[in-house]
Amino acid sequence: MNKQSFYSEVILCRPGATLQYRAGTPWKDSDVSFQLVNCAFPVMHKHDYYEISIVVEDPIQHLYSGKTYIMEQGDAWLIRPFDEHALRNDPKLTKNYRLINIMITENYFRSFAALVAPDLPDYIDHCETPLRFSVDGMTLSSLMNDCVQLLTIDTLSLENKKAQGKFLFFHLLSEFYNQVVCKKQQYPQWFSDFLTELHKIEFCCLPVNDICAKMSYSYSHFSRIFKNYTGVTLVQYITKIKINYAKELLRNTEMTTLDISSLLNYESLSHFNHTFKNVTGKTPREFKKQIIGIEQ
Repeated sequence: MNKQSFYSEVILCRPGATLQYRAGTPWKDSDVSFQLVNCAFPVMHKHDYYEISIVVEDPIQHLYSGKTYIMEQGDAWLIRPFDEHALRNDPKLTKNYRLINIMITENYFRSFAALVAPDLPDYIDHCETPLRFSVDGMTLSSLMNDCVQLLTIDTLSLENKKAQGKFLFFHLLSEFYNQVVCKKQQYPQWFSDFLTELHKIEFCCLPVNDICAKMSYSYSHFSRIFKNYTGVTLVQYITKIKINYAKELLRNTEMTTLDISSLLNYESLSHFNHTFKNVTGKTPREFKKQIIGIEQ
């Protein structure tokens, strides 16, 4: 299958129109579906369904509630049926427009959200701030791979594909709930924003002193603040993010351990190998061998 055919054709509507779920889903009788989109949708519009949009590559402009926001790689936004919005290329930043749109019927979204927390549907519908969250590099890569497989693997039954589509939604709703609902209740806004930024691989791979300096704190001072809020040290938290990302690269790319070690800014390959084994119980080589064995 040609890579271009992964992506849904975008048919522009008149301004203010309401897009219909049944017209956009490849699985007509499923409550959860998705589209891979590679061109902008610059017309202001609404949906008759809930939508979670995730940026896969270059930054894009999101027009929402009279304002223009920049969404970068890994940024996600929950759009409600009554929200009017548009998604546009940024003339300075957007070269490769890639977006995953998870589509959920209104009744299914509200009923499932109520299972997560009885007041969650009302919280979402009445929230006056943008419903933004993010996914880390590992999750984004896995999500994109899952979507492509669901579109291309002919041996999967339609029922299996629909079930896996729901699992993608469950995972994203969990991320949304943890980042937007729970953390806003537990942490001050500045710290929640910092955690969101920290999950971006280009940020968490900076030297830890540089990360603290960006927050205008010394390492020792910010480390105490971080552990008071999270219960773990900043280094432990960063290590988990980086090793999860390394696992995803080992699972889905042909990169060598040396390449991955360098990408994640480890001081040496032996340091990376030692850290990886401490976290996972296996060396990177053993982890890769296990994956190959499962696939065969």
